[in-house]
Amino acid sequence: VKSNFRTAITIPERSWSRFRDIFTEMCDKMDSQQSSAPATTAGESSSTPTEQPDAAKED
Repeated sequence: VKSNFRTAITIPERSWSRFRDIFTEMCDKMDSQQSSAPATTAGESSSTPTEQPDAAKED
C-alpha cells in the first residue's frame, strides 16, 4: 500500500540554521498556546455538549 503523504523531508545542510530557527519559533508558539488553554484530562471535553433535536422522530 502506497501512502499519499510524506513521512520525511530533506533539508540541505546550508539551510539547517534557518530551519532550526523557524521550527523553534513554531514550537514556542505552540507551547504558549497550550499553556494559555485550559487544562483538560483524557476523556474530558473542554466544550459542553449541546442537545440536538432528533429530526427522525415524529409524534
